[in-house]
Amino acid sequence: NHRVHREEGYKWPLSKKSYAEDWFPLYCQGAGFALSKKFAECASAQKHIANVRFMPFEDVAVGMLAERCGIIPEWPTTAKVNVDRYHSDEAKLRTRSDDKRSNDLVAPPACMNNKIVQHRIINDKDMKDYHKTVLDPGYCDVKKNEYNTILREKGETWFD
Repeated sequence: NHRVHREEGYKWPLSKKSYAEDWFPLYCQGAGFALSKKFAECASAQKHIANVRFMPFEDVAVGMLAERCGIIPEWPTTAKVNVDRYHSDEAKLRTRSDDKRSNDLVAPPACMNNKIVQHRIINDKDMKDYHKTVLDPGYCDVKKNEYNTILREKGETWFD
């Protein structure tokens, strides 16, 4: 479970009026997730979708529906899951505080090997690079080499 953030400096604060509880139900965090047929049928046939209270965060709203259906959200066991694209604490802090600066950060290489969804696409070129790695998985190596060259020039290292 995740604690509800009410701080004004937080990117997604939620007032007590909007959501009185201090904790969210279990939910799958991120830009995409798969739903089972059992869950979809329960949420619609039992009218949970129509009757669940408003929640501005779609991933939490799906968690609220899962809770009503007695379904526990799970991380996949077949692939690595990274909630944050950037590996640095600085980048994660910027994301949580809605700080949009990214030009001074080195984005991890575009690579869709063993992934279903990628969060935090930076620009059109980044999107095209990700798409190219779907069509040609070997392109991941090209992007990783470019990334490692940039990090070496900055005196940093990357571990995957």
